[in-house]
Amino acid sequence: MHGKGIVALVGLLLAATVLAGTSENVLPDGTIPGEVAREYITPPESAFADTDVTYVDITGGTSNNAWPWATSFGNSMRFQMMYLPSEIGRAGLITEFGFMSGNQYQREFYNVTIKMVHTNITAVTTDLNSNYGGNTPDTVFFATSKLVGSGVAGNWDLFTLDNGFMYNGTDNLLVEIVWNGAGSGTSITSRYMSMTPVRRTWVWDWQGNVGVSADASRYNARLGFTDELDDVGVSHIVVPEAIADTGATVTPACSVYNYGTTTVSYDVRTSIGADYNETATVTDHAPGERLFVTFPDWTPAALGSFNVTCSTELTDDADNDNDAETGTVFVRKLDVGVQSLQIPSGMYMPGENITPTATWRNHGNTAVDFEAWVILNDPTDAEAYREKVDVTGLDPGGSMQVGFPSFQLNVPGAWTVRCSTGLAGDVDPANDVLDEGFTVGAVDAGIVAILSPGTFVDTGATVVPSARIRNNSDYAMSFDAWFIISDESDAELYRHSAAVAGLAGGETRDVAWAESWPGPHPEGPYTARCSLAVSDENPANNQLERAFTVGARPPWDEGWVEVAPIPAQAGNRRDMPHRGAWLAIGPDPGGATAIYATKGNKLQN
Repeated sequence: MHGKGIVALVGLLLAATVLAGTSENVLPDGTIPGEVAREYITPPESAFADTDVTYVDITGGTSNNAWPWATSFGNSMRFQMMYLPSEIGRAGLITEFGFMSGNQYQREFYNVTIKMVHTNITAVTTDLNSNYGGNTPDTVFFATSKLVGSGVAGNWDLFTLDNGFMYNGTDNLLVEIVWNGAGSGTSITSRYMSMTPVRRTWVWDWQGNVGVSADASRYNARLGFTDELDDVGVSHIVVPEAIADTGATVTPACSVYNYGTTTVSYDVRTSIGADYNETATVTDHAPGERLFVTFPDWTPAALGSFNVTCSTELTDDADNDNDAETGTVFVRKLDVGVQSLQIPSGMYMPGENITPTATWRNHGNTAVDFEAWVILNDPTDAEAYREKVDVTGLDPGGSMQVGFPSFQLNVPGAWTVRCSTGLAGDVDPANDVLDEGFTVGAVDAGIVAILSPGTFVDTGATVVPSARIRNNSDYAMSFDAWFIISDESDAELYRHSAAVAGLAGGETRDVAWAESWPGPHPEGPYTARCSLAVSDENPANNQLERAFTVGARPPWDEGWVEVAPIPAQAGNRRDMPHRGAWLAIGPDPGGATAIYATKGNKLQN
């Protein structure tokens, strides 16, 4: 049987289950991907110490070779050697392995790994991975530092294996030695002979897959078999892990390993604190096999740290030191909620910038990282704003005020704001969300009239532009007002702004611009335009324009303007008024107000 690849039929107790492990690639450092590190399944060195070992010696070689313990071509190596079932002559649990020393030297090697695997290949090739024959090797030994060499030529340099390998007696046995790094010293040699088929390959790279060569060198080897040993143990507590969430459903589990040489059945027990104590029955657990054991579900309720113990209960177990594994589990409560909203709240003006701000509180018993969210919906219920802030390390019982990027409110009406919490495993969704409302008021500012310039401007006049502006809403407003004067070609002759600050709701204000428009001005038609730099409900009244005329006038007093020239009558001269001219206001024949004028100088009309 292949060590870790066995699938066993396992009994059930109290709804507990036991599953066989799966074979996976084994890395040179002894770690199985997706499973626990090799050191978790390593029994104590004394596991096989008190048992009888039967040795099988494969000998005949008298030549010496430094592979695999030489550094002539590199400081790491991957080496393979194959032995035939006819040379081994039996099945059983291999607990010791070694080569025969060819010299008396010893030397320190680092990161030493020995793996064994059943293979059906007939000859070793330089494709080291293919030499496994499609099987997965077992890591049977690993040491970060190992003194290699027996110290006496002709003696066995034996390794006591961490994990026994259950050899089936029918397949070829491939032994792989990997090391990475070595201390200074003389190369260690081993005895060998040439014997078909091709047995050996190597590469000067502990991670290499293609060998330098492959040949028929067969090394003298000693295999120690341990018989009739009952020894099982817990290699690793798998579940619960270091942390469990309150209220969650947890299925306790552990990994058990048969370190012995016999197939056995036994109970496994797991306890968690004082409130959980359950067993599962493992049946027909084969030697060298690791099994995954699960127990009835556990629902953590109490908070805090609790001791966890998983242990095997095999009668007459040969080594009780590896029967149990212990650990601790911290039962945590994950609960972060929105405590209060600071901004936005109440009433805002259109165009106002806000910095959304809210406070979150950690109601749990452990520091947490979480996502804080703020979402704003406008009066049409369309999402106008969505921002997230990552909060780290909020302590239990602590509160934190979180600020978000600023946002400009432009749409008047009733808005909604939602603050929410993003925390996986949060046990109280009810406090994760806070919904509130606020209002953006409607505003309207407008130009009532352009006060200056009037409809006529003297060519030499200095004009101080002014306009009458009104706030038609209920909220105070501040904005800029602009005034532009252009000629009949639309060329701008004047452009300036005036700040309108704190215009109260319902207030009308006459605004004069600080910059005047000095004369002289060419005669002709002009246009005056006034506009407001504001976003409000009624853009139509935010600008106003009117035409005016610049002309030369007689030297009459300030304030007099020409309404119309005195009309000529038939038979009279069309000249200017003379001495004795006068004006009078009175009704015309139809009763409307009229201006009556005479030209004087004895002119009759």
